[in-house]
Amino acid sequence: MRERRENRRRSFSLIWLGLLVIVIFCGLFFPEIPNINTYINSNNEHHLLITKVKIAGDAPIKYRHNHPEGVVISQTIKRTDTVHAYVSKDGVIQMHLPSKSATDSHSKINTRYIQVGVGEEDNAPDFAKSMDNAAIYTANLMHKYHLKPDATSYNNRTLYSLNDLVHSKNSTNLDDYFGRFGYSSVQFYNLVSQYYYNKAITAPFGLPIFERIIMVLKIFGIIGGIVLIIISIFLPSTFWKRWWQ
Repeated sequence: MRERRENRRRSFSLIWLGLLVIVIFCGLFFPEIPNINTYINSNNEHHLLITKVKIAGDAPIKYRHNHPEGVVISQTIKRTDTVHAYVSKDGVIQMHLPSKSATDSHSKINTRYIQVGVGEEDNAPDFAKSMDNAAIYTANLMHKYHLKPDATSYNNRTLYSLNDLVHSKNSTNLDDYFGRFGYSSVQFYNLVSQYYYNKAITAPFGLPIFERIIMVLKIFGIIGGIVLIIISIFLPSTFWKRWWQ
């Protein structure tokens, strides 16, 4: 009886060990991308889907210089018609033409800038895709309106975050959202410039390979844990006696 209890205890120990292995390897993934722009450039697909939504009662806007002076990027939790376009990992939803007013927007911004809202993503790969879409769309707008990406000049600046122009407790801080993924406004502006000037960026070859290695380790770890549990359940007690001695 005592020997049977010992064998059962050893069997349960291996079952728990197998479950632990599965849990550990299920949690083995790549949530934090070392550099978002590097990750974006390591992926070859950069297709931008633009969906246009017809908003009733769109009012024409009179820019103070008869054309947009730049693009303002803001962060928004959900799709809203208070921006000209809403960008997410899935693409761009154009809520208003740049020639129309963004509803309920700040008046000074409304008469000077095109407003682009970036949707909130839950993980780093989706965030990277949304940044890629936003950068491509912003670069296209700048080409269309003969603007050059500039986030530093005092008089000729063309790229802003909403917080650069509106200091309000009610406005969402774009840098706080970017910071959750180790990103910054400067990195986003660099990505816009890359697309605007059509720069060919050579991404490190090792990043996609590293992701594949992680995935293979995850699969083998889970399989190993399952095999360990099956063995611990179905092997005869005589095996455990010999194995533990």
